[in-house]
Amino acid sequence: MSANGTRILVVEDNGDDMLILERLFARMGSHYQVEGAQTGADALARVQSQTWDLAFVDQHLPDVRGEALIGQIRQVEPHLPVIMLTGQGDEQLAVSVMKAGAWDYLRKNDLNGPLLRRTLHSIEERARLDAQVRATQAELRELAIRDGLTGLCNHRHFQSLLQTEFARARRYGKPLACLMLDLDRFKRINDTLGHPCGDEVLRHVSQLLRGVAREVDVLARYGGEEFVLLLPNTDAEGAMRAGERICEAVAESRVELADRQLRLTVSVGAATDESPGVASAVELVRRADEALYAAKRGGRNRVCLAGTPEALVDEVPSGAGRSGRRTAVVLTTLSSMVERHHPGRAGHGARVAALVGRLVRSCGLGHDVQEATVAAARLAGLGRLALPESFWNTPHALDDAGLRRVRESALLAEEILLQAGEREAVATAVRHQRERWDGRGAPDGLRANEIPIGSRALAVVDAWCALTAERPWRPAYSPEEARQIVVAEAGKAFDPRMVKALCALFDAEGVGP
Repeated sequence: MSANGTRILVVEDNGDDMLILERLFARMGSHYQVEGAQTGADALARVQSQTWDLAFVDQHLPDVRGEALIGQIRQVEPHLPVIMLTGQGDEQLAVSVMKAGAWDYLRKNDLNGPLLRRTLHSIEERARLDAQVRATQAELRELAIRDGLTGLCNHRHFQSLLQTEFARARRYGKPLACLMLDLDRFKRINDTLGHPCGDEVLRHVSQLLRGVAREVDVLARYGGEEFVLLLPNTDAEGAMRAGERICEAVAESRVELADRQLRLTVSVGAATDESPGVASAVELVRRADEALYAAKRGGRNRVCLAGTPEALVDEVPSGAGRSGRRTAVVLTTLSSMVERHHPGRAGHGARVAALVGRLVRSCGLGHDVQEATVAAARLAGLGRLALPESFWNTPHALDDAGLRRVRESALLAEEILLQAGEREAVATAVRHQRERWDGRGAPDGLRANEIPIGSRALAVVDAWCALTAERPWRPAYSPEEARQIVVAEAGKAFDPRMVKALCALFDAEGVGP
């Protein structure tokens, strides 16, 4: 109830009954400010446009029954106390009134000053307690979604907002960026200065991040000394600028402690929903996290963008020597550049690599096969050097001449990889990626289990990723449509077991439909 008095709306079409109520309220003092409405429509309009502390509603109105009006009022003001006025009362009516949402009901024939006073006191007390309960519930909801130390969104709430923002970005065709941030050498602070000091550092950084983040951004403590920032309507360039601002703000700040000042730096990994390999909200965060650790290994206090050569260095097999790692990075970069020159293909290899890596792991294939298959996905674009752009953009099925040209491209990719010293398993997987389960593919017309298992995995994943990307001659298929097309080709173009495994992966991760 307001400090200026209790505003009461009386919905009553009978003038005599309205006059009785007004007199009763007047005898109770000026604290009660009473206004009347004679129809349900008038009452609803007043509730929508004004603030009320209490409403009395007659059961029988010219345009609506009181029970129905109470339901309409509760849709507008769910917490407004409403009392039903009726000419008669019994247990059945009481049940009906309460189901409609009334707090109480009064029989007009019983109305008098003491009864009205008791009823108002009871309603006011209940309203006070109800407001306290709502405030407590709101506080508990806030505690459930906030990190207790920094006050930022916690990990659980971030996951919910992540799904919402990713779906919104896809629905409206707007870019979405994700920044993963990790305080450099934070463990040293905890170990040498103690956890209370570490907590103060985390609070300090969270305040800095609040100052950098926009109102529409989602800022959360991801865990430990890691933070995450979602930036709606932000492309890769904007994500890099935001990451650089954060690095500068943290590096220029000082944490004031009782006996010293602390200097801090932060490493940032950036990814967008347009980054290679990003087909789901989970993959967006995963790619940003991978870029974060590339930034860490690259010297800290810097921003690394997913899909760039500096980020790809971390994705080269650890067993490769120094020169081998350098060669792998050069080849992967070249393959990515070739893809970017073909409309709709930018980032295709990285996207295929991310998905096929999870597919072969889910199939339980050996580590060497997994590694070679992922590498082949990133390098398969080299075969496009053998053919003009117009060949790859044709929407028609390939004839014999087309298959011969595909064979030439596969052989060229294999030759480049072998001459560069790439592993034979990788070159073989690239060579046979376009074989078909029914033996009608290229370059060697292998069929069924004659096709290397890595190539079989690549074939189905490459097809799904291509179908869900826009091409010059068609829009992108939805994930579910692409899935149906791939399933229809099981046993013809694709290994049925690989198709089944891919569908199972989609069901488990939500990557596809």
